Amino acid sequence: MLKQKAVDTPAKQVAIRRELLEAYSQGLLSRRDAIRRLGLRDSADLLVALGDEGLPMPLPPQQELDEQTATFVKLWQHG
Repeated sequence: MLKQKAVDTPAKQVAIRRELLEAYSQGLLSRRDAIRRLGLRDSADLLVALGDEGLPMPLPPQQELDEQTATFVKLWQHG
């Protein structure tokens, strides 16, 4: 007996795409994984896809932003 392979409907494919883009936007999925799982060519395509969905680019964690800011301030003061 042959098992029938489940085929995603277009609506389900759109929902999955949106979920993957949201996960990337929230920093829950790496850029590399997002590109691979979405079947995109490169990070430029990923940025376009985010924009098409009205989603922001992911930001680094707040601690990393704070560290970068502190480093910049030190370099600026000694420059």
